[in-house]
Amino acid sequence: MPRGGDKWRLLTANRGFRRFWAGRTTSIAGNQLARVALTVLVYQLGGGAAGVSVLLLAFIAPRLIGPLAGLVADRVDSKRLMVTCDLAQAALFAALAWVRWWPGVIMLVLAASLCATLYFPAGRGNIPALAGRENLARANALLAIGANAGLAAGPALAGLLLALGGPGAALLANAATFVVSAALTIR
Repeated sequence: MPRGGDKWRLLTANRGFRRFWAGRTTSIAGNQLARVALTVLVYQLGGGAAGVSVLLLAFIAPRLIGPLAGLVADRVDSKRLMVTCDLAQAALFAALAWVRWWPGVIMLVLAASLCATLYFPAGRGNIPALAGRENLARANALLAIGANAGLAAGPALAGLLLALGGPGAALLANAATFVVSAALTIR
């Protein structure tokens, strides 16, 4: 059983894992921020409850091709795939800040969710190399802590950004989280 400070040692001592962890945590917070902002945006654009339901499906439908995404991640350079997916999501969410037709929002969300689906196995496949097989359980626990922190912080940040600048500002903030994640991955 790790002592008090030992559970965080992987983050403090391993620069590569720390960057991956920070990129994922930031990106997850941004995704949650975007979900709230896009729900508001689709409703404001006249999608109503049906439009919001389709939006929520657009976030998860691409996950059905997860096994194919794993095949892609196994056959290409994972770092390049992760950076490409991050930058594509940054561009898509930045574009969403200016879309004013709710079906267009759905199409861009589908594309962004496809990128997220491709990113996931590439990122997860790198954890043993980043953290070491002996630290795999600790790395996964720290990633879960980061994910939960992002899941909690994202909607709170969305509320603040929606109040200050509307959905566009929140979507641009999410786009920025993907740029941060790509920059951390490149290093």
